[in-house]
Amino acid sequence: MSDGAPIAFLTHAPSDLMVLHSAQEQMPEGFPQVTGINLQSLDSEAQMLGLIAHQISNARIIVLRVLGRLGSVPGFATLVRHCQGRHLIVISGTGEPDPELAATSTVSPDVLHQALAYFQAGGSVNLAQLLRYLSDHFLLTGFGFESPVALPEHGIYHPDLDQGAKIDAWLALREPERPSVGIVFYRAHWMSGNTRFVDALIDALEKRGMNVLPVFTASLRAGSKDRKSLPTALRYFSDAHIDVLINTTSFAMGEITHGGSTPAGWSVAVLEKLNVPVLQAMTSGMLQQQWEQSARGLNPLDAAMNVVLPEFDGRIITVPVSFKSRAKFSTGGMPNELIEYEPLPDRVARIAGIAARFAKLKRMPNADKRIAFVFTNSNSKAHRSAMPSAWMRRNP
Repeated sequence: MSDGAPIAFLTHAPSDLMVLHSAQEQMPEGFPQVTGINLQSLDSEAQMLGLIAHQISNARIIVLRVLGRLGSVPGFATLVRHCQGRHLIVISGTGEPDPELAATSTVSPDVLHQALAYFQAGGSVNLAQLLRYLSDHFLLTGFGFESPVALPEHGIYHPDLDQGAKIDAWLALREPERPSVGIVFYRAHWMSGNTRFVDALIDALEKRGMNVLPVFTASLRAGSKDRKSLPTALRYFSDAHIDVLINTTSFAMGEITHGGSTPAGWSVAVLEKLNVPVLQAMTSGMLQQQWEQSARGLNPLDAAMNVVLPEFDGRIITVPVSFKSRAKFSTGGMPNELIEYEPLPDRVARIAGIAARFAKLKRMPNADKRIAFVFTNSNSKAHRSAMPSAWMRRNP
């Protein structure tokens, strides 16, 4: 194990390590090593002492991103003593300035303010520039750096398009004679590089001869304040750009009435404007093994967030396409664990097939379509099963 990484990044958020992993892939050749450490793996001051003695013993720059109070970091006082004569940057994981954290830092207010600005901007691009800034400022390297860049709240993501691509670039990429499928996923996945499940969906759909328009968003509600116009993310799919939409975001767009019935609200009307089937795919917070071993399948939280609530918008519930997984990687010679969404190939293929059939159905002339009614039954009320068929015979 290496003790020589001159930059250490300690964080309470496992997703930060995924962003760091992506940022390191953008570093120029010869850039100083960076050690990433998950503070949630520290349970005692003794473990902090071990960390100081080995993984960060030679670190000259220590960035500490804390969720909660300083007391939530075991051995924090010991770490501060170790950092005397070094460059310690302590900032809040929620992004706002914190006088207590600033007082603990050993760098100037200007450096602290700049570091906070990079984190507030977010994403691997800004973290990469922060590392370059700190390296040039304190280690006297000459890699150069750029100022923080505000990242979009919504946008198009596709492996064949440049970052920041507009709808015109996608329209130039698509083949008009083919059906088109939209995908909606959370901006947080795009910012952290956690897009393997999106890439898998794109690949499966394109192999079925479809154009794919993936869009990330912070919220499906954003941009629809008057509750009449399409939310910002869904505007990418207007003007007949798609035949079917796959949504992977959770919850309902509309308001849910507690203690009574929930009428069809603005969200249903908004989705009707798209005039396409909306398929709800699930990015589960469970491990795949937990799901496979469970008699009920999805746990109650996943079922509520990704099945029950989305149904209020009129979305068509499908299948889970990914599960959380733990991937091993190394930063600065220290083994670490990434939490990412691992696509499940057969489930991805399943929803791609569903989307392809819905797209085909949408383009089919109405005269060629056939409608089937499927009714539930109950052992104690089997006599009622004849009622729908009798009604249909009387009302052909």
